[in-house]
Amino acid sequence: MNDYDLEEKEARKIPLSSIDSRDYFSNPAEFEVYRKTCSLGVGRAIDTYVQCYRLGEPFEPVQVMHDPESPQHYRLIEGRHRTSVIRAEGGVEVLAVVEEGLEVPAFLRKKKNEETT
Repeated sequence: MNDYDLEEKEARKIPLSSIDSRDYFSNPAEFEVYRKTCSLGVGRAIDTYVQCYRLGEPFEPVQVMHDPESPQHYRLIEGRHRTSVIRAEGGVEVLAVVEEGLEVPAFLRKKKNEETT
């Protein structure tokens, strides 16, 4: 996953509605289309997440950071598929580690810039 252990950081439940919807599939129908058309390996991983969620097995926390433009909201750094599965399955919360003091990663800045052009 990452170069450091998430277990050392405190995770807490946050509402899915507080995560910027550009960072994951917030529309279950769009996620289903993606799920059916993605690569075999990604599709299998998503299917495993769905099965685990339905069995009530816990996911590793996703990583988020505060949105500098909207401090009451978060940007998703890592965990797009898990977050999308939870949303598609009707969940309203996700277990997350809130990373503090980070600059907006380049891949998130790119998404923002693409929307304004």
